[in-house]
Amino acid sequence: MKSGLSLRAYLVSLVLGVTLPLVALFGFFVYRDATSSAKRAAAAVSLVAARTANHVSRFLTDNNLGLQILERQQSLRLLDPVHCRSAMDDFIASNPHYANVVVRNRTGNLVCAARYDTRVQPPHRESFEQAIRED
Repeated sequence: MKSGLSLRAYLVSLVLGVTLPLVALFGFFVYRDATSSAKRAAAAVSLVAARTANHVSRFLTDNNLGLQILERQQSLRLLDPVHCRSAMDDFIASNPHYANVVVRNRTGNLVCAARYDTRVQPPHRESFEQAIRED
């Protein structure tokens, strides 16, 4: 029973013959699990992104509708500071996420506000003036 290989060589080949397929199988399972986890994560992120986009879209649509209704108020269109306060109060009451709403004339002077603070100027005065010129 003497062949060209020693007992040690047989044992090493036996260990390699058993462990290499097991290592390859383990590597395959790790890869498959990582791929599956990545797909689940991508699906979860897509769901969150879709829900967020839907929420933002509804928020912007609601705000746009509210501002259109506010815009149609005759007291605001006439820039009447005496009578516009009630329209502003109604708007703030139905849209509590607004801290303040301000109406300014073409020169940028305050006409009416839900909460008066005459020290407050448009935050980007240059942008405001440019928008007025382009209007």
